[in-house]
Amino acid sequence: MQYSGKVTYIGPVEEIGENKTPKITFVLTEITDREYPGSIAIDIWGDKTGLIDGVSEGDEITAFLNSRSREYNGRYYNSISAWRIEKGATTTTKPEEDEDLPF
Repeated sequence: MQYSGKVTYIGPVEEIGENKTPKITFVLTEITDREYPGSIAIDIWGDKTGLIDGVSEGDEITAFLNSRSREYNGRYYNSISAWRIEKGATTTTKPEEDEDLPF
């Protein structure tokens, strides 16, 4: 899965757990002309934290993501983490209205 947008926040490096695993959270906001653009918070863990090096707030990037869900005490929690980052946002194109459909 991938998500493209403008980086609107890059958090500090945190050390999580007994092993002090490094983690960085950043936020991508979609590039759109809508009044209220969507955004997504993404984590980078461990040796992948270097992926965000050279990226600044305001840069347009594409993040390649893994999503996971975990159960804890009867509740479910989602996590979204990046495994690759590319500078420059990729846009998707809509199919043409007059495009011939196979059905």
